[in-house]
Amino acid sequence: MALRAIRSWLTPATALTRWWRAWTDRDPPSELQALIDAVNTGHGIDLYRRN
Repeated sequence: MALRAIRSWLTPATALTRWWRAWTDRDPPSELQALIDAVNTGHGIDLYRRN
């Protein structure tokens, strides 16, 4: 359970940053930067949530 909690914020934080840097050299838009900042501070994204 603890690993799942850590993974819920670590995976998106790493992926978002890598994907953005691979795509462009520019800074991310403010909305994306806010999301990256949120997941970097421990606010997880529920990877298993269905909409």
